[in-house]
Amino acid sequence: MVVDPHASPGAQRIRRYFDEQDWPVSPVESGAGVNWAFRGENGEWYGQTWWLDDVEQLLVYSICPLPIPEPSRAAVAELVALINAELVVGCWECDADTGQVRFRVGLSIAPAELSDSAIDRAVRTNVLTTDRYLPALIRVAAGVPATAALRDTADTRAAVPLGHIPSPTGSLG
Repeated sequence: MVVDPHASPGAQRIRRYFDEQDWPVSPVESGAGVNWAFRGENGEWYGQTWWLDDVEQLLVYSICPLPIPEPSRAAVAELVALINAELVVGCWECDADTGQVRFRVGLSIAPAELSDSAIDRAVRTNVLTTDRYLPALIRVAAGVPATAALRDTADTRAAVPLGHIPSPTGSLG
């Protein structure tokens, strides 16, 4: 991917990070970030990584691969609240109108401090946490009670070292 010379230094740094990882990306319309795809042990999904220049923030989003059906949204919101109570970094979001569920990791950091390591930690935390909880989200969307789905994922919630991340994928299609 060619780095846009008109993009902010933070946005350029994000693009270079993904290029250096051989992780295929496409630019978001605003030019302030990139779209990407990821395949983990429990599914595959799209995501976005953004640099917000005006507030000096790095944002990484994983977007769950299926919208939550209207009848399941309250149960998924309950699951999201239960999961968020366990998390130290990041949070799950659930759009009650569209049914979109996404996981967000944000980092406030000066552009000069936006290193490969900082981006890597945010991206890895995001995709590993999404992969860890995706089965529970899918089960709740299918009608399993939130507490049961979360309890059933207890064995998969062990900490995953940041150095162990599956290879990214460039396409879900």
